Amino acid sequence: MADKNVIMEDTFSFMERSMNDTWDLWLKGLKNCCLAQDQMEDMLRKQLGHNKAMRDEWSNMVQDMNKQLNGNHQQYWNMVKKAMQGDLNQFNPFETFA
Repeated sequence: MADKNVIMEDTFSFMERSMNDTWDLWLKGLKNCCLAQDQMEDMLRKQLGHNKAMRDEWSNMVQDMNKQLNGNHQQYWNMVKKAMQGDLNQFNPFETFA
C-alpha cells in the first residue's frame, strides 16, 4: 500500500510540475505576443509620424511653388504690358497705312 501512495504522490507531484511548467510557457508566450504588439505599435506610430512630416513638407512645397508661379505669372504679364505699351507708343496708324 505504501508503494501505491508513493507512486500516487510522485504522479501528482509530476503533474503539478508539468502544469506549472505549462503555465510558465503560456506566460512567456503571452509576454512575447505583448512585446511583438508593442513593437508593431511603435513602428506604426513612427511611420505615421514620418508620413505626417512628409505631408507637411509636401504641402509647404506646393504652397511655395504656388507663390512662385503667381509671382512668375505677374512678371510675365508685366513684361507683356510693357512690350505692348512700347509697341503701341511706336505705332502710328497714319504712317503705317500711308
